[in-house]
Amino acid sequence: MVAALIFPVEIRRGPTVREKDGLALSSRNAYLSGEEREAAALIYRSFQAIDNALSQGERDISRLIETGVKILLQSKLFTLQYYEIRDAKSWAPLKRLESSEALILVAAYLGKTRLIDNWLIPARISSTSAARFL
Repeated sequence: MVAALIFPVEIRRGPTVREKDGLALSSRNAYLSGEEREAAALIYRSFQAIDNALSQGERDISRLIETGVKILLQSKLFTLQYYEIRDAKSWAPLKRLESSEALILVAAYLGKTRLIDNWLIPARISSTSAARFL
């Protein structure tokens, strides 16, 4: 949108600050019950599962998404809004992960609390570290 509307704005990417268990820091976390808070860490674990699948050579987007969603659905507390992998620049849907940067985008409710998170998959995928925080 910034480019399309020629806004004089520079968008900078920075790392997501996370708790020890990987949950992204957010004021919304205070609304989670103890059980919901424990389940929320599954979002980060889903990113780790995709990272692992990437390091083993998986590039099919539907399989990668399936891997991530499977982790989230270990808790019946989640109401998943979306779990997508998109091109990091255009946000276009992808079928396979090739050489461009991609984003994993997640939104889910735990009770009445809506959590969002994302994970950057770099353009050059290495076997030792396939994904990193956005």
